[in-house]
Parts: sequence; C-alpha cells; structure tokens
Amino acid sequence: MKNYFLVLLVLFCTSCKLFHSYPDNTHWWYHKGITQKDKLVLDQQDSLIKDWHSTNSLGDYMKGKLKVFHTEKKKLYFFVEMGEWIERHSVSASRKWKAETRDTIVYDMSGNIISRRFYMDEAFDKIGFYLKEKWTSEQTDSLRQTIIEYYPNGQLKLKLRLTILNPDVDITDKFKHKNLLFSEAHKENGEIDNSDELQIDEWYQPRTLMKEKK
Repeated sequence: MKNYFLVLLVLFCTSCKLFHSYPDNTHWWYHKGITQKDKLVLDQQDSLIKDWHSTNSLGDYMKGKLKVFHTEKKKLYFFVEMGEWIERHSVSASRKWKAETRDTIVYDMSGNIISRRFYMDEAFDKIGFYLKEKWTSEQTDSLRQTIIEYYPNGQLKLKLRLTILNPDVDITDKFKHKNLLFSEAHKENGEIDNSDELQIDEWYQPRTLMKEKK
C-alpha cells in the first residue's frame, strides 16, 4: 500500500503558552472562552455542554456545541465538538494566494466526524465556491470514515477509507487514532496518480485570534 501522510498546512499562533498547553490554536481559543460561570459549574460537576460562537476581525466564525471537561492538569480542559458546526474562515498561504472556506460538520457525542462538506473559494479564479472535501461515516464492526477530496473542476483528487481505532474516546476528530484501509489518488486530468505520497491538505485554521462572541 502507498505511504500516506496527513499534511496539516496550518498557521499556529506564536504564543509559547499555547504550544505547552494545548495541541492547536483552536483549543487555546476554546480555553480563552471559558467564563468564570463555566469554571464554577465545572467545580461542581465533571463536564458541561457549551454553545460556542466565536468570531474575529476578519469576519471568520465558528458555531456549534462544545463539551468541556477537566484534565489532570489544574486550570486546563478537554474540549470536544458535538452536533452540527458551521465555520467560515479566510485563509492565505502567501501574499498572492488567498481563499475563503465554508465548512459544515456533524460530530457524534465523542467528537467523531459523521459527515462533512468543506467548500473553498480561491480569490483569484472565476469558479467561486466549490466542494473541496466530502466526509461520510458508517458503523459496521467498527466506525469507518470515507474522505473524498476534489479538484476545483470537480474531478476526484483523493479517496481515503479509514477505521477510527478509538471512537468512544472523547477527543477532537483530528486527534483520533485512525487506520488507513484504502487510498486512491487521481491527477487533475482523471488519470490515476501513482505517487508514493498521498496528501490531504487542511487550509482552514486561521492565524487571527478568534474570540467568543458575547
């Protein structure tokens, strides 16, 4: 089977505290959004369900339900997305390349992605928003995900099928342990891509601080 590399092309904030405390900037923003009232509730019980709605100066936003519970470290928390999440992000990889993304994700109670539609609009083309990724899942003897990535012209770029090895562990989907069952890549002209390395790109994590909307 071909080697598979999940490439996360993300932009992290520069705070050293972020890297020591949380695995990515999104979870740091979740932490910053915990209110004193939330902390008082968590002092009395193991977890809480929080309606999350954050935005930033670029007009990006994230909206959905967030499960919050304690870690072994004092003043740090675990965060797990649940139910339907709607996200919009403006992203860039250089001074000349910019894009806007729209994401609709449905999670189960343990943070596994059940379905997802991820759209992108690259600012310097005439295509507008196109479906970049489609995720589906099915429960058989295990929880399995199918991820399909498309080129802007609609041509299939990549198809992956994975088994989630720890579906019952409450953790964000991208930190789940997964086993690759099947992979198939295509060039933009439709030909099979026989490259040794298959990549799926994630562009949509912004560098600009997201704050919970009051």
